[in-house]
Amino acid sequence: LSGSHPLPSSRFSIDLCFSYRGSLLCWVDLLRGMLLCDLNQDCNNKFSFINLPQDCPTYDVNPEYPDIVRPDEFRSMACVCAAHIKLIALDEYGLELIVWTLSPDLSGWTMTCKYNVEKIWANVSYQPARLRQLAPSLPVLSIHEDGVVYLVVNDETIVDRRLVHKGQYLLRVDMENDEVRVSPQPTRRICSQLFASEFSAHRHTAFTASHPVI
Repeated sequence: LSGSHPLPSSRFSIDLCFSYRGSLLCWVDLLRGMLLCDLNQDCNNKFSFINLPQDCPTYDVNPEYPDIVRPDEFRSMACVCAAHIKLIALDEYGLELIVWTLSPDLSGWTMTCKYNVEKIWANVSYQPARLRQLAPSLPVLSIHEDGVVYLVVNDETIVDRRLVHKGQYLLRVDMENDEVRVSPQPTRRICSQLFASEFSAHRHTAFTASHPVI
């Protein structure tokens, strides 16, 4: 592949996996990059590796000690609309969402979107929920709606030196149309990255508090 690099010699942890174009299997390490297996190639050329974008936030992560962070808290990758591989990440301050798109020939990444979190806080759908300006986490791209990302916010405060959890909310953000939908969670049950799936894609127009479609 034109944009491929040597296979990583250091530890590679699989955070995500998906298929692309029907013949490419993709395994993603959110701190290092993506390992590809092309089923149409012979054994000598099946595997290749794509680095993350050079301008992707580093979060001061030491690659020798990756276990001290959970990369899914601030970035994820997906095949969107069965057409493009995209990476989304929060910046180092958690105040901006950045999206990169991998070129069709897999030769490199292009930054295709920046979306400020302050737009979410100012949205008319966010304000009625009476939420504070909470930092989002666990960004996940919708795989059948381009420009849509799902985020989790936790409303927590310190009382008598104890962390008190007041509530958790799932946000659906349409970055192209500046639309935000807030879904309160009955319990604090989202503690790791959401799973993007086509299982309920036929219901993508129906967003409910209990069954948002990703």
